[in-house]
Amino acid sequence: MKNILILCAVLFSATAPAIAQDYRGRLDLTPFVGALVPMNDVVKAGALATGAPAAKHQVDLLFGGKLTYWFGEAIGIEADIALAPNALESDALGIPGSVDARFFAANARIVQVFARDNASPALLLSGGIGFFATSYDELDMTTGGLGVLGIGFRLPIGGFALQLEAEDFISTTRWELPDGDHTDKIMQNDIRLSVGLVVPLVR
Repeated sequence: MKNILILCAVLFSATAPAIAQDYRGRLDLTPFVGALVPMNDVVKAGALATGAPAAKHQVDLLFGGKLTYWFGEAIGIEADIALAPNALESDALGIPGSVDARFFAANARIVQVFARDNASPALLLSGGIGFFATSYDELDMTTGGLGVLGIGFRLPIGGFALQLEAEDFISTTRWELPDGDHTDKIMQNDIRLSVGLVVPLVR
C-alpha cells in the first residue's frame, strides 16, 4: 500500500500540478475488475476453542462499478458497489477445508481530483462510508458498516480513461458462539486493488 501511495504521488507531481477547473457537471460510469486482499484474520487463534487456529479470507477476484457525479470544479460524489466470490479457511470453525463465501460492499464517498483539466492525467483521493455483507455456504451471514479510504490515478485515453485504484475497506467483525457468547471484535482492513474504464455519460 505504501509503494502505491508513493507511485501515485510521483505521477501526480509529474503530470497534474494544478486542481482541475472543468469537471463540474460531469457524470462518469466506471466498471472495474480487481482483487480483494484481506489483511487481517477474521477469527483469532483460540477465540472459538483452546488451540483453535486463526482464520482468514482468501485473496480473490473482485468486480463492480461506480457512478461519479462531479458537482464542483474538482469535487464529486460517488456511489460504489463491488462483489467478490471468496473462501474462508475454516479449520478454526470446526469445518474441514474451506467454506465458500461471497463478499458484497456498497458505499458512498466524496472524491477530490487533481489535474490540469479533465483531459489530463489525474490523481484521485476519496473517502466515505458504507456497508458490507458476507454470506457463507455453511455459516451465518455477517454484515456491518465500513469506512473507505482510496487513492487512484486516472489516465485519459481518447474519450475514455483508464483508472487504477487502491482502497482500504475498514470494518470490524466478530463471531457468535454456540453458548450464546461471542468473540471480541477484530478490526478488518480489506485492500481493494482495481482497474476500471471510465465512461463519461454526461460531459
